[in-house]
Amino acid sequence: MFERSEHYTRYQTTQFVHSIEDRLIGESESISES
Repeated sequence: MFERSEHYTRYQTTQFVHSIEDRLIGESESISES
């Protein structure tokens, strides 16, 4: 149970980090376009 919840938390954190990275990359790309 503990290992499963720990893995789930790590998965959620990874998804959150990826969403932040995608947002930063998208903003930097839009800035470089203009």
